[in-house]
Amino acid sequence: MKRLLALTFVLWSTASHAFPFKCDKEQMQCEVQTRRLTVGDKIGIFTPEKQLVALGEVTDIDGAKRIVKITKKWSTLLRNHDVDIINDNAFQNPTQYYTIVTPLASMSWAVQTSMVNLGIGDGFIGTELSGLFFKHFWRDFSYYGRLHYLTGKGTASDNLGGASSQSVTVSSMGLSGGISEMLLPFATLAVRLDGELGFGMGKVALDGGFDEDKVLNSRFKDGFGIYARGGAAVVWRRDGLQPELGLAVLRLHNSNNAAFFIGLNGTIR
Repeated sequence: MKRLLALTFVLWSTASHAFPFKCDKEQMQCEVQTRRLTVGDKIGIFTPEKQLVALGEVTDIDGAKRIVKITKKWSTLLRNHDVDIINDNAFQNPTQYYTIVTPLASMSWAVQTSMVNLGIGDGFIGTELSGLFFKHFWRDFSYYGRLHYLTGKGTASDNLGGASSQSVTVSSMGLSGGISEMLLPFATLAVRLDGELGFGMGKVALDGGFDEDKVLNSRFKDGFGIYARGGAAVVWRRDGLQPELGLAVLRLHNSNNAAFFIGLNGTIR
């Protein structure tokens, strides 16, 4: 029993103290709800995964509130972050004591290559190459744009008047834009959700002199058509280049298509 009580005391005394807080719009001054802090105390703000997001110092007391000046910040402060007391050594040399959070970049780029199951004929498999640009605008959300080039080849047998299947090659190049959200942005493996809308300039090559529109049942055609895409990617959040892989659904002209993609993204600033 004595050993159990001693262990309980040790665990209680070494537990970190997480306090509720709120900050001003610029997130340079925060109010912490606690009576355990006094003027001059140093604090750290951490993600649920205990990655350090910001440092601060108590500068004033207002009843049960402590006014904290943020002295250094690596990323946006969120409601699910924790405020903990830290010692002077940790405050002066945070990288020696903590893992610093990898922030969401204000601007970033990505390249992706996708394998696409094209829903326009028999055995149509396409390959898509994309370049993306992201601009962070609020919390975990970013605007982004995509430049894509897609090409695929398969066979078509519809509306051929009894003729055998014909080889068809299709391609699309275009632009799209949308909004992206990063879920669990400070975890090692985050999830990014993307949704976008744009256009694709299509081209069809069909042997045999048949009517392309009839053979492909108007699912894909020469000229401009809609390009809509929704996807989810798992992103390895780390310093430097960040690998990703995911699944997507594409609406290309009048066809519905599924895709698996891998990619790499990096920070512009």
